[in-house]
Amino acid sequence: MISRTPTRTAVVGFLIILAVLQTGSHLCAVARANDTIPVARQTAAASFTLPKPEKDWTVIFYNAADFQGYNPAEDFARQFRSTNRVHVIMLEDPYDGESTVWHVGGTVEAPILVALETWGEIDMGDRKTFARILTYGTEYFPSQRTMVMMYQHGAGWRGACYDEHPSKTRGIRYCTYLTPREMRQSLEKVGGIDALLFTAPCLMGAIEPVYELRHVTDLYMGSEPRSGFAAWVDTLPDLMALLTDQPDLSLETLVERILASLETRYDPGEFPEGTPEPLRRAASKVEMTAVMSSSHIEALAASLDAFSMALLGVLEPSIEAIRIARNESEDLMCDETVDAFDFARRCQSIPGLEATSLGFQEAIARTITDAIFNEEAFPGAHGLSLFFPFRKHEDPQFGLYNRYSFKFDDERSDYRRSGLSLLEVTHWDEFLTGFYNMSRDPASRDE
Repeated sequence: MISRTPTRTAVVGFLIILAVLQTGSHLCAVARANDTIPVARQTAAASFTLPKPEKDWTVIFYNAADFQGYNPAEDFARQFRSTNRVHVIMLEDPYDGESTVWHVGGTVEAPILVALETWGEIDMGDRKTFARILTYGTEYFPSQRTMVMMYQHGAGWRGACYDEHPSKTRGIRYCTYLTPREMRQSLEKVGGIDALLFTAPCLMGAIEPVYELRHVTDLYMGSEPRSGFAAWVDTLPDLMALLTDQPDLSLETLVERILASLETRYDPGEFPEGTPEPLRRAASKVEMTAVMSSSHIEALAASLDAFSMALLGVLEPSIEAIRIARNESEDLMCDETVDAFDFARRCQSIPGLEATSLGFQEAIARTITDAIFNEEAFPGAHGLSLFFPFRKHEDPQFGLYNRYSFKFDDERSDYRRSGLSLLEVTHWDEFLTGFYNMSRDPASRDE
């Protein structure tokens, strides 16, 4: 056993976390027919030597359960395990107790978690932790292909898998996100991976992280709106069978099979009493976007830059038309992220934006390899979002959201300081700055 404790202190958008937790909390916990099957936890026997022989796949489950919520470790072990063709390991960081690296094995009737190492108190929102488990998995469980599954909450361009950990100086708990930039830096250390699946985090179907990770994973899967582990848990046996029975399956076909399983197997179950109807609709069907081609992602950024420049060019005469387009576009969370395709489509009739808005829509369509949508809850969603905070009219149905008033100036400042590669190659942030400078009126200003 080894014990190291990487540390870092950071403060993230606490209001974002609250909103995501409130609106998607029931999607985290799951109830399965096999919940009564006990999962054995044991230490590795002396005969369990490392490294293991090479297999076709290594799957790493990054279980960031160090928060006051649901820990999927045992549900995961009941549904997904190592086979003759697949290594499966899990880094579990629970809210109470020390973190552990587990080998996930056993059978359907008798799942087993074998403790390989204990890592003590760690920060799952630190790139050092992510890089450490990636290195551990590739070194001790070699394979032809590698898949990483991420568990916990997500926040689009801010990242995913936040970690609640105590501040040494103030006696309060801080949350640290694993940002897209940190994910990229960690994945670069192992030469990239074949597939990155956000198997719970909300809002990861966003252009910013997709662009950031374009060169370090061949397959990127994330939900544009809210999501949850419940959307994935029944799909895991299907995925395990695919990786075992057809390990050489092309990623294109793998995407198709995963999405088909997600769409047919997801059962939201019973909603808590008093759940607002809009939230019931939002959780009644899973939504997921798959992106694969780095060349298409590069072209997407170029088309976004052209669209952003065109928006800047017509900003003064067309500010009201742009405001209307943003107001009518599909929101993905708390008036903060907008469906990129829907916004571009609504801008297409504005003089001076016809060509670039259409080009951006076409680039989005080419970039998305495959997707499933929740048309009832998000009729304007086409798979990829962008950060575009905008104070809409108050909707009493969404009192839950309106409880938290975002300071958009602060959020945009965080966005600019995020180190996102997309902001370096496009003028999207310059458009946002110009738009807010011109469009704010007394009714929309924060007090």
